Amino acid sequence: MSRKEYQAVVFAAGSGSRMSELCTDIPKCLLPVANLPLFWYPLAYLDKNGIKDVILIVPKKCSSDLKRLLTEQCPKLSLTIDFVELTTDQLDEWATADALRYIADKIRTDFIVMSGDFISDFPLHNLLNLHRAKQSALTCLLAEGATNGPIPGPKVKRSKDRDLIALDRKTNRILFLGAEDDFEDVVTLPPQLLNKYQQIDLTSKYRDCHLYVMKKWAIDVLKAQSDSQMSSIKADLVPHLIERQYLGLSPEIASLVQRDQLSNLANSLSFNGRESGAGDIDCFALVVTAADGYVVSRTNNLGAYFEINKAVVRILPKLLPEGLLVSSAPKPQGHIGGDCRVGDSVSCGEKAQVKRSIIGNHCSIGAKAKIVNSVVMDNVTIGAGASISNTILCHSSTIGDNADVKDSIVAIKQCVDTEEKLAAELVESEDASVMDIDE
Repeated sequence: MSRKEYQAVVFAAGSGSRMSELCTDIPKCLLPVANLPLFWYPLAYLDKNGIKDVILIVPKKCSSDLKRLLTEQCPKLSLTIDFVELTTDQLDEWATADALRYIADKIRTDFIVMSGDFISDFPLHNLLNLHRAKQSALTCLLAEGATNGPIPGPKVKRSKDRDLIALDRKTNRILFLGAEDDFEDVVTLPPQLLNKYQQIDLTSKYRDCHLYVMKKWAIDVLKAQSDSQMSSIKADLVPHLIERQYLGLSPEIASLVQRDQLSNLANSLSFNGRESGAGDIDCFALVVTAADGYVVSRTNNLGAYFEINKAVVRILPKLLPEGLLVSSAPKPQGHIGGDCRVGDSVSCGEKAQVKRSIIGNHCSIGAKAKIVNSVVMDNVTIGAGASISNTILCHSSTIGDNADVKDSIVAIKQCVDTEEKLAAELVESEDASVMDIDE
């Protein structure tokens, strides 16, 4: 695969509204995942898969932090990154398709659109090969069993965060895609779809990974639509392309498609198994199942964030440069399990135990403390004899001696008193802003 065959556009400017408990004091893109910032993972994924030309869309207010982390702290990547900084007003007013329209002139090739919270070891070339073989207008990655897990903290009503997807049973042509929350009791499929495709599977068992490969001319489709008509990639642009398979194209876009097809024909002397006629388009999905054994995560909610921190430990060797240690574990007197990742400058008291957990940098763990199935961010102090299970401890939080904290979230710089017992709680400052949990 030529490195110049595709560009990648990574959206790392999301607000993290489905993780507001963690994102009131830190941008979503900078949330630590196994002691590396979230935005680093899609970049590392592209680097490992040979995609070197990346447009990274970030909030202007934290762009300098991202650049510093990439330069000084994160494992080095061999990418050419064009940082596109969005102002607070742009972030407030725009959705993803608006941002893609903003950078349209930077797109020179077929391109990959990726969410800045995507983490995986799935081989990207499988998706690119399908896109190339089918000469697809849109090729998307779907996952059965995407990484998710129980959500610590109080029980509140949250978005189902599921997708409704229709696939042609024989070919995996994608015919319908929408978020379940966008529909009420009835989902109506267009009659043109049902007339053209008779064997359809409509399901909610697959997760849209927000990893799309698109033809370059998809940018022209986007530019031809106004902001009010097409603001979101997932909610507007992707469904629009999918629907063109059975609703047809405008003359202007049809000419672009036909020109692209003729160019491919001239290059390959065949349509590589294409079934459509000139001017028609195809959209396909590649489905990753649980049986395939890959880690696939869209880290855009608390359950996914909590679980991927622990699941990612086993795929880090595939993403990190060769020779870089997966864990810089201290020399503890206690026991650190092999399924943990421990940061730098961590002190660990005698007979302390850490199992299936992430421990950030500059943390102090007291004697006989026990940490199980938890995420501990940087500069956290855990007192002697404390018990932490199924919990997220945010930056600079403090847990007193013999405290018992389970199924909870302790926000940045918050304290749990000595011998205090917490279960399914959110410990936050009294003036913490209340945010809508639905993104």
